[in-house]
Amino acid sequence: EFDVTMQMAHQDRENRLALEEEKRKRKEWKKEEWKRKSDSNGGIHSDGDVDLESLGINDDEEDCKEGQLDDLARLRGFKCMEELYLGGTNMESTGCLSVSNMLLTNLSLRTICLSDNGLNDQDLSLFSQSLSRNRELPLKTLRLSFNKLTCVGVETLMNAIWGSKSLREIKLDNNQIRDRGAQLAAVVLTSVNLEVLDMGFNRLTIVGIKALMKSLAENRSLLTLTLSGNVLDTNASKAVSYALAYNKTIRKLYVDHCSLSYAAQRHIAAGIVSNSNLSLRVMSGFPLGAISVTLGLPGAMETWSNEQVLKFIRVMWDRYRHEKEA
Repeated sequence: EFDVTMQMAHQDRENRLALEEEKRKRKEWKKEEWKRKSDSNGGIHSDGDVDLESLGINDDEEDCKEGQLDDLARLRGFKCMEELYLGGTNMESTGCLSVSNMLLTNLSLRTICLSDNGLNDQDLSLFSQSLSRNRELPLKTLRLSFNKLTCVGVETLMNAIWGSKSLREIKLDNNQIRDRGAQLAAVVLTSVNLEVLDMGFNRLTIVGIKALMKSLAENRSLLTLTLSGNVLDTNASKAVSYALAYNKTIRKLYVDHCSLSYAAQRHIAAGIVSNSNLSLRVMSGFPLGAISVTLGLPGAMETWSNEQVLKFIRVMWDRYRHEKEA
């Protein structure tokens, strides 16, 4: 599977090189055509007689547009690979190096999945260098779950994607990035409009959770956040509660296997209920219904699903706003 995928990537590169070669030949033809016309008119007697427009150095706007349209037409004829799934292929360092080299010239990949491949920080560092050197890559989704990454490798990745205009999803779950990695991810949220972030099962503590939640409270792009598998004690839950009370965009929150005490659950529920601009649709980890009742909501909600409770809270605040405006 890995060999076939890399062959496709190689073909993608060959297609791009073929297009560049054709553009080069077209420019040479223009120069030869200009030279032939010049010779027929008696030749050029001095450097000052050279017409830069004839040389193609200052092509007029119409010629540029025609050339661009020709390039686009040829590109549509090529089958450029946009998704690369190599998860669970045991590619390790050798395979990651091949992928990193391919990324230096690729201009089409939007999704890259390298999960469960035993990759370490050195592998991620080489991968990140390729991302840094190829700013034209329209990468939208990057999945690096179930590897051996620490905050060292994550730091090189975050530096590489800083300010990315295309990246929307990063999955780093089931690694060893710990609090430092979470802090780096929190900072990147201020420069990249991520919509999906998975930090599950990374041994985060209150330090990393606080950093993420502070960024989440002010974030306006993130739609899905996964914190599952990280212990959320009472203090960490207060940080989550704060973020959920102010965030206006997040729609899915996963906090499964977080060892949440009753007090911790109540803090999180209170943050959700207090948010008058709540967008949350899905939340897993504990039942909201029974705890919401203890916060003053109708008793019938005790047996409701989390989705029903969240919908009720959104409708409740909508009605409140309408009544206030009336």
